[in-house]
Amino acid sequence: MRAALFCVICWTNGSLSAYKIRQNTRSCWCCLRVCASCCCRAGADRVTAAESVRHLAETAQATVALSSCANRINVLHKDGRYLTVKGQSSSSGNRVRHDMPRPADLLAFEVFDCGLIGEGALHIVAAARTQLLLRNPGGRVLPGAAEVYCQPIQYNIGLAPALQGIVDTSPLRSYAWQPDYFEADLRLSQSDTTSSSSSSYGNGAARPGPHWLPLAQPQLAFSFDFNGPDPLAAFQPATQQLAFAVNAPGVCNAVAFWFKLQLDEETCLSSSPHSSAQQPGQHTTWKQVGSTITPSDIRAN
Repeated sequence: MRAALFCVICWTNGSLSAYKIRQNTRSCWCCLRVCASCCCRAGADRVTAAESVRHLAETAQATVALSSCANRINVLHKDGRYLTVKGQSSSSGNRVRHDMPRPADLLAFEVFDCGLIGEGALHIVAAARTQLLLRNPGGRVLPGAAEVYCQPIQYNIGLAPALQGIVDTSPLRSYAWQPDYFEADLRLSQSDTTSSSSSSYGNGAARPGPHWLPLAQPQLAFSFDFNGPDPLAAFQPATQQLAFAVNAPGVCNAVAFWFKLQLDEETCLSSSPHSSAQQPGQHTTWKQVGSTITPSDIRAN
């Protein structure tokens, strides 16, 4: 199911940092109403919140009406890419009721899937900046930047569990390929790196959950600067070629991806499967994603 598409526009008289917002709730990215309320409590004078899903927008409107910030938050049932600012001319020349009285100081948005940009994050930022929804200069986007990391892995999908231990089910794994990336909670389970490749990938009994083995150290694949000088730069086609030094033998049949969000100069969130939940900013609700590739036996260097 596709997640909600929303963004929050703020006007402030002072500084409004991600750290201040995160102090007010353990997960300020969980819903529209919480994110908007956190912006108010962190110092925003006025907030315009946009939600594209009608029932979520109506729920947020009803909840905001009961909060102490009701006089400062305006919740709209609208796609955040199509917000308008007073003073902008209409392409049709007709009189238009504008959503915002003036350009905002801050855009706080949460349109990230486990693969970071699959739900339109780049479109939200580009629309807000090209349509002059943010004050220029001085307007900021939160999160301000993001990085995507990747790692070749051996991913053992539990095919035909009734046959495990009876016959070799490894030939069936060629049918596990899929054209798009898939969501995987790699924090739940990881192969014992001391076990042999044949037992973890062949007909050995795999324990429940995503049974996987990292085959090389992760590397940075792509980075995005949401506050960069050119808001359309991220839409340009890009290819990244990476060379990995294999440090564990196995069957490379997938690539794992995760991301790090840089909220401000001090605060970041990471969905890395190697992060500890006890580390600040490391325990998130996002899982990781995997992309299947043609299986290949590899050996450690």
